[in-house]
Amino acid sequence: MLILGIVIIAKGGEDGVTFSMFDPTETSIFGITGGGVLGGVLLGILLFVGFEAAASIGEEAADPHRSIPRAVLWTIGAAGSFYVFMSFAFSIGYGQKAVSEGLWAFSPGPVSEMAEKYIGSWYATLLELVVILDATALALAICVVIGRGFFALGRDGLLPSVFAKTSRHDTPWVGNLVVAIGCVGLILLVQATDFASSFGFTGEDGEFVPFFPNDQFATFILSATIGSFAVELVYLILAVAAFMLAKVWWQYLIVLVAVATPILGFYGALNPDPHDSSNYNWVAAYWTIGLIVLAIVWFGILMVFRRDNVANAAAHAAEHHGVAPLDETLDYQPLPEDQMPL
Repeated sequence: MLILGIVIIAKGGEDGVTFSMFDPTETSIFGITGGGVLGGVLLGILLFVGFEAAASIGEEAADPHRSIPRAVLWTIGAAGSFYVFMSFAFSIGYGQKAVSEGLWAFSPGPVSEMAEKYIGSWYATLLELVVILDATALALAICVVIGRGFFALGRDGLLPSVFAKTSRHDTPWVGNLVVAIGCVGLILLVQATDFASSFGFTGEDGEFVPFFPNDQFATFILSATIGSFAVELVYLILAVAAFMLAKVWWQYLIVLVAVATPILGFYGALNPDPHDSSNYNWVAAYWTIGLIVLAIVWFGILMVFRRDNVANAAAHAAEHHGVAPLDETLDYQPLPEDQMPL
């Protein structure tokens, strides 16, 4: 990927090397000047989702207080540098006109397009294999993060205890199984819906132009947007809570930026309306609201019937400093009311 980016820049791209893409007033989508700036915040957050994934294996790390922060911060730095460089290269590679018309944003295979155009079809095939391996690695990471999340909730009594079951290899197999079931559910969703013809815009000739080439891609984008909205809300809550950790003025500035980022992401995606006649971002927002309602209802049930479990959540990790086996159980007593965490 880095070689491709370097070659694109070395060859001058479509219209020559330019830095105009870093000027917000030059950004447009479907002819709307500045239309992609705040909407791009949502995409930016989506690209970085998962940087905190290393924290999910904190209980299995030998020195989590040292290794996990390093893993998270280095991931942010490396990913950020890579994204900026490749976005710069692809912007030059497509050219301003093609980017403005959405040919990059809604291309099902932009990496292959750029590789074939600037290097050759053989290199495009090579990068397609890279993308497949990358997607596989991502799927494994998702399985690790979500599977261990379900395990932790089950162990702490915030989900049924079956979620805390582990295999003889000390892996949370029930949580992993839930991830697999979710994947099958998405496959069935693709077969049962017609998202490709549901989202698009009306062209100059009056014909409906779909955003997505097929139902699979449309379902992926919709589900990814739902996930982005949900994660944005989590990041916003964490950023607001971080005000209590700030001690000096520059830390407050950092937290303010952290609070503003997801808010701008919501604004850019939902107001003004997305640039399509069916508002797929709003459809994703409605699904996200449904997820939030479901979470609130479940939390309310826990507060009524398992308040002690809520108060002692994550006590297992705090007790053993992150080195206890996953399947080890603890018989800890609920904290006194005056010691319960906020």
